[in-house]
Amino acid sequence: MKKYHCKRCKKLIKEEYTVLTTKGAELKAQGEPVPESETLHKADYRTNERNCDYVTAPDMIVREKMEVLIALKHNAVTLDKKAKMAEVNLEDGSSKYPDLAIDDSEYDQVEVPNVETTKAIGEDFVRVVVEIRDKDIQKTGIICPECYKPTDTVIWGVHKE
Repeated sequence: MKKYHCKRCKKLIKEEYTVLTTKGAELKAQGEPVPESETLHKADYRTNERNCDYVTAPDMIVREKMEVLIALKHNAVTLDKKAKMAEVNLEDGSSKYPDLAIDDSEYDQVEVPNVETTKAIGEDFVRVVVEIRDKDIQKTGIICPECYKPTDTVIWGVHKE
């Protein structure tokens, strides 16, 4: 049985449940699998569903930890360091600055939705790193008529314009 509650006041809006046809009940009693055609889906409405709205709203934003892709790209400081790191001693071919390194925090950081979008960064792109960060996630929910607010963005329902 699946229950739907108002996202704000938690009032029960409807319950969905399944019942079996007579043939389906006989099959179940015999231990046989019951085909979907012998199952009926029903709903019991606690409030008039036609008055409910499915919405997104400012009070339905939650913070969740998520993996975020960060593209590292060169800036003036890192390009200068990169050039110095490429310098070599003419006598022995060793690096002039063997202890010089570029830390990830020195690069400019750009959050990207996927690795493919890093192509747009161009030649300044260095690499992608994955970080765990708190992100604001917009949730949706069913609300009863009493809980509707003018600031709600209605996806479907009685207040949809």
